[in-house]
Amino acid sequence: MTTEPLPEAAQPENLTSALRRSGVLTDERVTDVAVENARATVLSKIIRLRLNYDRPAKRCRNPSTASALWQIATPVFQAGANIPTVIWWNNFERILMAVDDLGCRELLG
Repeated sequence: MTTEPLPEAAQPENLTSALRRSGVLTDERVTDVAVENARATVLSKIIRLRLNYDRPAKRCRNPSTASALWQIATPVFQAGANIPTVIWWNNFERILMAVDDLGCRELLG
């Protein structure tokens, strides 16, 4: 973890603006930024951030993030076709982890 303050570009309002310009967010906004881990390299510092949003479920309706939800169809189809669990379970687990990272689990209902 880093104890240094985050750069101005990593502040919630600046991230909201950048994500809106790129089409990732529509009317949602970043409410909080937390450092998950940080490490220094020879030329730079790599910081993994966890962003919190005011309306995560709406963010999941964005086509770029909702595509992760569609990935669930493949292992579900494979399970329905009686394909052995050992074939599809790892993919299913990874897809659910991606959905959790996106904060979209509530859409699975």
